Amino acid sequence: MSNNRAAKLVITGLGTGYLPIAPGTWGSLAVCLLYLAVALGSGAILKARGIPREQVPGMIGVAVSLMMLSLAVLSSIGCVAFGRIAETIFGRKDPRQCTIDEWAGQAVALLLLPIGRVSIWLAVVVAFLAFRAMDIIKPSPARRLEKLPQGWGVLTDDLVAGVYANLIAQVVLRVLLLAMAAPLVTAAAAPIIPAPTRPPVMEQKITAVQAAVLGVVEGLTEYLPVSSTGHLILTGQAMGLTRFGGGSGLFGPKLIKVPAIDAFEIVIQLGAILAVAGLYRKRVAQMAMGLLGRSGDGLRLAGMLLVAFLPSAVVGLLLHKSIKEHLFGPVPVCIALAVGGAAMIAAEYFFWIRNRARPRTASLDAVAFRQALIVGLAQCLSLWPGTSRSMVTIVAALIVGMDMVTAAEFSFLLALPTLGMATLYEGAKSFHALLASAGTGGLIIGLVVSWIVAALAVKGFVRWLTRHGLIPFGVYRLLLAGALYAWFLSVR
Repeated sequence: MSNNRAAKLVITGLGTGYLPIAPGTWGSLAVCLLYLAVALGSGAILKARGIPREQVPGMIGVAVSLMMLSLAVLSSIGCVAFGRIAETIFGRKDPRQCTIDEWAGQAVALLLLPIGRVSIWLAVVVAFLAFRAMDIIKPSPARRLEKLPQGWGVLTDDLVAGVYANLIAQVVLRVLLLAMAAPLVTAAAAPIIPAPTRPPVMEQKITAVQAAVLGVVEGLTEYLPVSSTGHLILTGQAMGLTRFGGGSGLFGPKLIKVPAIDAFEIVIQLGAILAVAGLYRKRVAQMAMGLLGRSGDGLRLAGMLLVAFLPSAVVGLLLHKSIKEHLFGPVPVCIALAVGGAAMIAAEYFFWIRNRARPRTASLDAVAFRQALIVGLAQCLSLWPGTSRSMVTIVAALIVGMDMVTAAEFSFLLALPTLGMATLYEGAKSFHALLASAGTGGLIIGLVVSWIVAALAVKGFVRWLTRHGLIPFGVYRLLLAGALYAWFLSVR
């Protein structure tokens, strides 16, 4: 009996496998929190012992890498040793309660990250997202290895996902390093290592690498319910394109930005618009035929999108200056990320999980104008930076009775007029400033990259929703809000 208790404790990753909804995500998250605790704790200890400041980042990196290597080895041993017992206890191979394999894979994903040169928080977030993506996609040879007997099949696919995730994290973090004006110190070492100096923000230009990085961030986050604005602010700060301290709004410091960076971030939304227009070209063609009087269903869908678009268009025109004056800063973005994350978790639980048997609108052709109007009114909330247009429209659609996939597809199509009008407005207003700051080449790079990445993100997001729902994104937003605020405190 006691052996079974020990086996359960190990196989469930110290109980994380019993947590509700997406236990694998909780298992990965536990490892990330352990990583942060060791990194930040090591930094504090080294500071207290008077270790020379130039040695601190490297010593922190060695400490966390040794910890993750040990954790990967011990988790692997536990998974293999108790794999057969887990099948007996839970009645199936690789039960959802088994998260020790996620512990091993996430530990591999966190090995040898360049945390002496980039923020610890940023490194952990990138490695976490990369591993969760690889664990779901299961790139070759992960799916073949799943067929291995006993605990080996449970373990090896996650180790492969961890290796892929580590490679992705290494590439992403080093591309960011190339794009930065100077390396960032870790949050743990920031109090003892002076931040490098950068040229004044107003004198900087948007380089080709920076344009590509912004294109990746825009394409990846525009249609995911995580806030593209919040991520672009974070990325701009990392690359020296924005700086905290541009006066004070209602919520504290605002941002100083490279000229036309706001316009650039909005104009590269065109790439994300083209991605949705291409993926949903049949619906776009149907609406075009409707406007020509040749399709009643197409005209009806176009009318619903217009009804949903108008509220945010009117409110945006009325409050545009006030929003830019008071809400484009780290504190408002952190508030929006946290509140939005909690709202997503609550909405999925109360309006989807607990009411799964309730009849729902399962097709865009069945969406009512009342539903479209409510979603459009909710979209007004996305004018607060960090809220996420995708998040508020999907949550509102769930509340008014759409199913998960229909809610996402309506949100995607609603982006066409919403983002399209914003892109045209900013492009026309700031065309010369855009060319001066980024150049034609930078604009093309940003557009093409955001187009490709957005197309991949939309396809992956729909598949994700059918299996995992919104709650993991809600958890991610809460973590990101805390990480962004901690970073703000360390660099202000």
